[in-house]
Amino acid sequence: MELANKSNQANLDKGLSGLLLHNSTHFLQILEGPKEHIENLYQKIRKDPRHSEVVLIALEPIPLRLHSELGMKFINANDLDEIATYLPTIYQDNELPTINSSYNSRTKKFINQFTDKNTSNSFFNLGKIKTKIDANKIKRSETLRIANAPNKNQFAFQPVVDIIQKRTFFVEALIRGPKGEKAEEYLANMNKDDLKIFDMHSTSDAIALATQLNIPNLSVNFNPKTLFETENIVDILEEMLSKYGFNNNQLIIEITEKDIISNYQNAFNTLTQLRASDIRIAVDDFGAGYSGLSLLADYQPDIIKVDRSIIANIHHSWAKQTIVKSIFNCADSMAISVCVEGLENEEDLQCLLEIGIKKFQGFLFGKPTINSYSEINFN
Repeated sequence: MELANKSNQANLDKGLSGLLLHNSTHFLQILEGPKEHIENLYQKIRKDPRHSEVVLIALEPIPLRLHSELGMKFINANDLDEIATYLPTIYQDNELPTINSSYNSRTKKFINQFTDKNTSNSFFNLGKIKTKIDANKIKRSETLRIANAPNKNQFAFQPVVDIIQKRTFFVEALIRGPKGEKAEEYLANMNKDDLKIFDMHSTSDAIALATQLNIPNLSVNFNPKTLFETENIVDILEEMLSKYGFNNNQLIIEITEKDIISNYQNAFNTLTQLRASDIRIAVDDFGAGYSGLSLLADYQPDIIKVDRSIIANIHHSWAKQTIVKSIFNCADSMAISVCVEGLENEEDLQCLLEIGIKKFQGFLFGKPTINSYSEINFN
């Protein structure tokens, strides 16, 4: 009680009001007041070692306070009489016109999910981390294979790992310039015709390097104009693969959802031909565009790679967890493999494992290495 009184006084000093519900295992806190003070308090709660699995559900402007008295009202969520007495009064006294009632209704929904025994499990499980895997035991081998780049086209190789099956799912070849420049910088000044020629030569070189490095499953990125406007693209790719002893199903073509939609007339025909030849398709940066669900409805790729913008610090974001869980459930029901890119910390890894994600790409398991590759060891 002393701690509660101390916290309540701190909220008073900052002009904050709100509600703190608690049951035997969880807390739900609703705060109202100046945005700066709310954000500062949230960061303080996050960093407090006494708290764990802290997630932000929503942060949004409101037309008026539901909890007008400054400070914090404490409610035992297990006490149905207390809930029945307090909450209806708050909402009735502060009922807003329908046009401005989104905050009111969303807050009530969150509280109902927290207090309703029939829905609380799904509400709590998003923030709850049960699976524990030590990322420090998943490391790149000290044995580094080095290849000679043909035609001076360099590639950085980075694995996508399947933690549950303890294997490398595939390895992505990322084009680099002569000085190690990333693709955006290196290719920026190429015109359409030069880029098309470069795409074909560099893809062949990537496969050649993968052969030297003994990489069994390789993904490459294509410029959409090259992929969707080249006649006989499947025949050209099959000839490349055959030259280096690759089977068709060892190659994965990565293309973004934005590129598919902006080249809609040609894209689906080309992708269907590639799939028919047993070349796999991965949709890169999934969730960064505006058409992801529409794309899955019209065309089901083999793999989707969830964009890093949704993954970063997901362990602190209830909204991100909800979105990724929905993506995973949707894709999994259609037998589409889901992997995430841009994974950089172990907290996000544990959270994603709890959601159901098994395949990961990111600096947590090593940075891309130019013209070289080392295996992942799962200890």
